[in-house]
Amino acid sequence: MDLSKLRKKLEPILKNDAPNIGELCIVWITGVIAYAIVVDIEPFYMEGWYNVKFMMLRQVPPQQHEWRLKIDHLQGNEFQIDGHPCCILALNIGPIMAPVDDPNVVKPKSWKEMVDGDRKEDDPGGNGCPDKCDTPCS
Repeated sequence: MDLSKLRKKLEPILKNDAPNIGELCIVWITGVIAYAIVVDIEPFYMEGWYNVKFMMLRQVPPQQHEWRLKIDHLQGNEFQIDGHPCCILALNIGPIMAPVDDPNVVKPKSWKEMVDGDRKEDDPGGNGCPDKCDTPCS
């Protein structure tokens, strides 16, 4: 399916922002459509890039994929993986998670909290190391 036609059909339920953890999105790769749930979003050591884990719901059993993406990619802008055009479209239907009443369960962060959050928490040495150590990564 053509990406512009897909956007037009989904317009009433498209979210104008990046998906948060637990939210459903559509992954469009060279005309093939798959549903996916965002499992995790973590900062990558390169500025402006993130490790994003998806649970792809196209096959049984579902498979988990991890991509390194920019926020622009998560916000519905087209990008390429191995020369194939791709797009991630967040759906405005809320998180797909079981309700939890346990106060010890940590609520997942939204991507905005991660981008706007204090980088020192993720990088105590201040040297860009994703392993949270005080020595520069080689």
